[in-house]
Amino acid sequence: MRPIKKDSVGFRIRMLRIHRDLTIRELAALIGMRGPALGLVERNINDISTQRIIDICDVLQTSPNYLIWGEE
Repeated sequence: MRPIKKDSVGFRIRMLRIHRDLTIRELAALIGMRGPALGLVERNINDISTQRIIDICDVLQTSPNYLIWGEE
């Protein structure tokens, strides 16, 4: 298994998801994805579209700037 980079979009999604007490399946359902596909994004195996980043930001109450760059 590939280690998760702590400065990645996937890592930030995972940390925010856990902080909001959501499972991968719950977050995936809220943004119209399947759980396994979101899991691949969190592990930085698959990329994610701009629209999905926006959807995730809406659900997790954060900014695209934070998810992409790690900046508030």
